[in-house]
Amino acid sequence: MKKAFYSLLFAILFSTTAFAQQKDFKTIGLGVRYYPGSFNKYIQENEGVTATLVTAAWNFTPGFRLETDFGFYSHHIKSEKVKINSKTIGVGIIKAVRQGNHVFLPGLKIDYTWGNTKIDIQNYGEAEEKIERIAIGPFLGYEYLISNTIGIGADIGLKYSHFESKLTDAPLTISYIPVETKSYFTDSSVFLRVYF
Repeated sequence: MKKAFYSLLFAILFSTTAFAQQKDFKTIGLGVRYYPGSFNKYIQENEGVTATLVTAAWNFTPGFRLETDFGFYSHHIKSEKVKINSKTIGVGIIKAVRQGNHVFLPGLKIDYTWGNTKIDIQNYGEAEEKIERIAIGPFLGYEYLISNTIGIGADIGLKYSHFESKLTDAPLTISYIPVETKSYFTDSSVFLRVYF
């Protein structure tokens, strides 16, 4: 699953460099994206996603935009000898419709999350659980350009998610049932970007 996602991301990023750039719009926007909700909520639900992401918008033409997101989560509970780590990358393929300072952003998003939880079990050793999640779905976004270089916006979408967890390293005494879930959910975020 991870190799397929990286191949898709690589193909999209490098196949779009041939698009002509115009002087009347900025080509790159960097900023942050925030998903409401706490980190712990996502971890407890075995989704492993991060709540705040670094985001970039790549405007290849006035009407075509590619958005990329990256985030990570790391948590160490010393008293319980537990380490939780996860990373998320996302890609959005967008038809940007600009009217003055208003930009409407319908498109498709793909997110990939991977990570692990390590638990040190006294007298037995360390156990490691790995997680993977891929989510895909349509969304609708809106961005208001405060100036020629600053944009603030929000989006909402519907996603299909496939999540898997498996025990990759553990003492023989541990009983474990792998988890595989498929779900649909609505997703929303707010973002702030500076354009160059």
